[in-house]
Amino acid sequence: MKPLFFSLLDDAIGEVLRREPTYFSRFELAAFDPALQTQAYHTHPLFEDYSKARISECLEIGKAHFIRNGLKYSKDIGKGDAVSAMLFDSVMDAFAAEQGRLLIRPEPLTDARFVQRFTASYDQHMASNGLRYFISRQGHRPLLLITAVGVPIAAWSKLLLDGLHEFRIIVVETRYSDIYSGGLRGNTDLRTDAEDIAAVLEGEQIDSVDVLAWSNGARVAIELAFSCATLVRSLILLGPTLCGIEGITPIYSEFEEQITRIFAAVGKNPVAANFFSRALTESIRVRNWDSCGADPDRRARMLLSLPAREHAPMLIAPLANGDLLFNFMERFAADLRHQIRERLSSLKLPLLVVTGDHDHIVSNSFTHAVLSRFAPHFIHVNVKGAGHCTQDLQYRYFRSLIKCFTNGDWPAISTARIEVIPGDLLSTTH
Repeated sequence: MKPLFFSLLDDAIGEVLRREPTYFSRFELAAFDPALQTQAYHTHPLFEDYSKARISECLEIGKAHFIRNGLKYSKDIGKGDAVSAMLFDSVMDAFAAEQGRLLIRPEPLTDARFVQRFTASYDQHMASNGLRYFISRQGHRPLLLITAVGVPIAAWSKLLLDGLHEFRIIVVETRYSDIYSGGLRGNTDLRTDAEDIAAVLEGEQIDSVDVLAWSNGARVAIELAFSCATLVRSLILLGPTLCGIEGITPIYSEFEEQITRIFAAVGKNPVAANFFSRALTESIRVRNWDSCGADPDRRARMLLSLPAREHAPMLIAPLANGDLLFNFMERFAADLRHQIRERLSSLKLPLLVVTGDHDHIVSNSFTHAVLSRFAPHFIHVNVKGAGHCTQDLQYRYFRSLIKCFTNGDWPAISTARIEVIPGDLLSTTH
């Protein structure tokens, strides 16, 4: 095997260690039956023309690499667990990449000096209304990035600082928020956010832009695509928050159920906001592995739903104290009141939706149901072993997907970890 193969396996190991540095030292992984595992990959369209012997050899080389890096496997042979499945799926995708069948490359290293590198790589501008916006000094294809409301932009550090893509990234700061520290310190709404972004694009004389939005930022992106239909070339939604849309039976995620109960309690007693903020912050900081007992599959599912440990404070930034939680609650309610169903139905542009199969922040089932009902043109890509932060932990896949989509090189192929759910897609070439 070539260095690319092993570098991609190291990225897969990193997905686990960045979530929980002690995971491999604390827990054994459930092992698969080798014969059944080989047969399963042999039936996959990407690998079916390789012999079972070649596939088996590839899996053994991958497993040996994992063991050399400290992974331990149970002596009991069975169906494996979700972490073990993610790792072996990564082995097969690394093999496909080495064979030239899959265009993924090793991820850039994470860097604690994000603000320093970001300010060195982006020009800061001031809009007429006083909002800051930032434009990359590299790249040629304009890409507007709309992060989750109140979440620091560093959650996108890999894309923002990657010098190997062609995107000229544009980031517009949200009113009453700070691009570096996050949080909401006042009331705003998604229509205002969309208008602020449109004004920046007009001022920069950008007449065509791809839009990439994450989580509840997806609602802002949909509003922008609706109001500026000739400006937005394509739309990419990562883990979009679409709850509350009428006409679809609600399917709530674990987080949506929790936050709805918290908001109901705070609505009755605003003083409780501080208590719930502390509880949420603690729940992000502390990983209670003992709660999983001796159930390796439950433990694996819990791990794969987590963000990288160093990114956890960013995700809780909108709820980091009582005042911020209260402001976020009001924004959440305002977003639900804003009807985006008609906006979705009117979109004529190419739409790519990327989800993680272990995302507990949003409901993938509800997302797909909404899009199937209301979006005329979309493709849904599900990333196995991913939670809500695919742009970070699975960046090598995410980069490949958005480059393929925006370049018009679709359809992409399903891989061991990527499930492409085709839809009616308009051409993205121009």
